[in-house]
Amino acid sequence: DKGPGAPAQDTSAVSLTRRDGGEGSVTAEATWVTLSHLQEVGPEYAKSYPADQYTLVHLTLDTHSVDLAKYDLARLAILEGPDGQAISAEGWVGIKEDSHHREGLLAFPEASNQQRQSQNGQTQMKLREIAGVAERVFRWQF
Repeated sequence: DKGPGAPAQDTSAVSLTRRDGGEGSVTAEATWVTLSHLQEVGPEYAKSYPADQYTLVHLTLDTHSVDLAKYDLARLAILEGPDGQAISAEGWVGIKEDSHHREGLLAFPEASNQQRQSQNGQTQMKLREIAGVAERVFRWQF
């Protein structure tokens, strides 16, 4: 219920960050990017994928034993909105890139984060085939 008495939804970066269980010796963390989060990350990273036109997810992968550099993260990521439509990532913008730590923004076309949030319902990102793990799923409820 989102009536007049409903509490305001917390959209801080902490509440919009999802972390997996570290399967396959790789820990993955995905944050739904708000405009304030983008300011913290650095708006220059979204130059190629403007936040008013793309859905951005801030992804961090960490490991001590797997070569993460070999993964084409844009090719392995899919976003699904409340309607169930699967959208492939259009691009990856690296912030930190090495074989054991990767951090950057995944960009999905067709709508901004704000537009997707206004759809109300569950949005999820699936990251496939990293370190022998068939699928890692990160869910946000709006």
